[in-house]
Amino acid sequence: SGIITDALRQIGCNLFTNNTAIEIRAENRKQSKERRKAKEVVLKDKKRIPCDLVIVAVGVKPNIKLTKNTPIKTNKGILVDKFLQTNVKNVYAAGDCSEAMDTVLGANRVLAIWPVALRQGKLAGYNMSQGKKQQYLGGLAMNAVELCALPTISVGLTNLQEKNCQSVEVFDKAKSIYKKLVLKDNKIVGAILVGNIERAGIYTGLIKDKVDVSAFQDALLEKDFGLVYLPKEYRKHLVAREAAII
Repeated sequence: SGIITDALRQIGCNLFTNNTAIEIRAENRKQSKERRKAKEVVLKDKKRIPCDLVIVAVGVKPNIKLTKNTPIKTNKGILVDKFLQTNVKNVYAAGDCSEAMDTVLGANRVLAIWPVALRQGKLAGYNMSQGKKQQYLGGLAMNAVELCALPTISVGLTNLQEKNCQSVEVFDKAKSIYKKLVLKDNKIVGAILVGNIERAGIYTGLIKDKVDVSAFQDALLEKDFGLVYLPKEYRKHLVAREAAII
C-alpha cells in the first residue's frame, strides 16, 4: 500500500488514512437537495476538505431483496450448493448475489467479481435446462488494477494469519516492486504482486491446483522462477490442460 500511496502523492493526490468522513456540507442549504453543490467534507478529526465533487465507495454488498419473505436461505449472499441450487428445489442463484464455494477457503463466501459471475451464470443456466447436472468446482478471489502505471494483482487469501501459515516477501522500494506469497500446509493460498506481475499466471495456477511447493519454496520469488522449477508431472498436467483448451 505504501508503494501505491507514494505514487498517488507524486501526481498530486492527498490521502487521509485512519480517518473517516462524518459530514458533507453544501454551498446553499436553501436549495433542494438535488440542486445543492458539495462545498466541503468534514472528517472525524475535524479536518475540513474543500471540494466540488464527492465520490463514495464502500465495497460490495449482495442484493438479496428478492429472497425476502421466502424460504430461500441467505447469509451475506444467497446460499447455494455444489450445483448452485438454493435450498429450494429448482431455484438457483449465481453471480454477485450468491454465496458459493471458495476453493481456497474451502467454504462458501461471496466472490463479487465478474469472472466468477460468468462461470456461475453459465453453470446455473446449464443445470436449470439440462437433465444431467454439472458441479461447480468453486471460485477464487482475484483482483487486478493499474494505478499510476503500477500494475497490481491480488489472488486468493492474502491476509491469512493462522499457526500453520507463513508468508514470503520481496520488496524493492527503488523499483516500486512488492511481492508476497501466503502459504498454508506447504501450498500457496494467496499472492500479492505490485509493479511486476510477470509470474501472476503461474502463482494463480499453483493456488488453483493446490500444488505442494515445499520442494521449490526457496525459489518461489526468484527473478527467474518459472515452469522449470515445477514438478515434472505438474508440467505435463499444464501442457495437457493447454492442449485441451486449444
